[in-house]
Amino acid sequence: MITTAPGRVSIRKAMTFGAEEKVSLKKGDIIYYLHYVGEGFDLVWYQGHTYTDQTSFETNPDTEYWKVLSMPEGEWWAKLELPDGTIGWTCELKNFSNKDACE
Repeated sequence: MITTAPGRVSIRKAMTFGAEEKVSLKKGDIIYYLHYVGEGFDLVWYQGHTYTDQTSFETNPDTEYWKVLSMPEGEWWAKLELPDGTIGWTCELKNFSNKDACE
């Protein structure tokens, strides 16, 4: 995923964010939503660090803990590898199959 413009999320109530590495957020903080990761997890940037947590900002944009002010913009790219080992990238995903680990 290439994020061309991050989304913005306003924190409404103090909370701890992060599935692995954790950060304490307070009311009024703004975190930058980079993109959906999968399985309900989102990637955000806050004070120079990235954090992943199961927030589902796209389906839960307005909760007691946060309000999504804007959604991120970007495009998905897929890494291609040919039988001879040549590697490349494309954003023309409709032209290829097996681009998702779940396929």
